[in-house]
Amino acid sequence: MDSAAELPKIIGDTARLVFWRVPVVALAAIILWFLMPAEWGALREPLAWIMLACVAAQAHCILGVTVDQVKEAVVSLLSEQVSPAHLAAGVEACRPVPS
Repeated sequence: MDSAAELPKIIGDTARLVFWRVPVVALAAIILWFLMPAEWGALREPLAWIMLACVAAQAHCILGVTVDQVKEAVVSLLSEQVSPAHLAAGVEACRPVPS
């Protein structure tokens, strides 16, 4: 199987992993927020925003993984299509013809 055919599967697997991980991180953040000591009352709102940002970052990580996988697929496709023989033929074609 070539890289171009594997790419949708890789992206799908990554999305599935991220979409299963986000609810777990969100649940952990909610539990931690409710288990905060009463003395930390002034910190409840700032910590809620920080936890929300962490949950959002978990969902956002699919973009970076997808870009990396696309880059690897393109490099793989290019390396399969450009062989040393193709490069040598290209160099020969670029040489000036002696007059």
